[in-house]
Amino acid sequence: MTNIPKQKSPVERTASVTDQRTVKSKPYVKEFKLKPYRQGRFDGLCGLYSIINAVRLIATNADGLNEDLYDLLFHGLIRHAELKYGTRRLLKNGCPQRLIRSMLRGSRRFVATRSKLTISTFRPLLGKGRDLPLKISST
Repeated sequence: MTNIPKQKSPVERTASVTDQRTVKSKPYVKEFKLKPYRQGRFDGLCGLYSIINAVRLIATNADGLNEDLYDLLFHGLIRHAELKYGTRRLLKNGCPQRLIRSMLRGSRRFVATRSKLTISTFRPLLGKGRDLPLKISST
């Protein structure tokens, strides 16, 4: 019975680098694993995505809201952020709290005009020395 060498997966094969040098008359192979970049590594859009995901979570069963409208909401929020804050600053620095509050107001109006759902936002500890992130709830 012969031993068949285990074949590498396509990802492992592409992650191997063969150098033209030889070490003790054998080809020098350097193995390394590339980790994928995650959302947020190169841009500051996590605030925008968190708003859209929160609206989707709240409005899951709301009549009048579907995936096409979330796409429209995303593009509307991007446009709003560009006008208020600037594309370069948004991508580089992320969404400041003032911009997030403004985008939340726009999202509330967007949802209210397309469904019977009302979304309210509040900051429970504002003014008490602790400014917590915004909470979102539906009423």
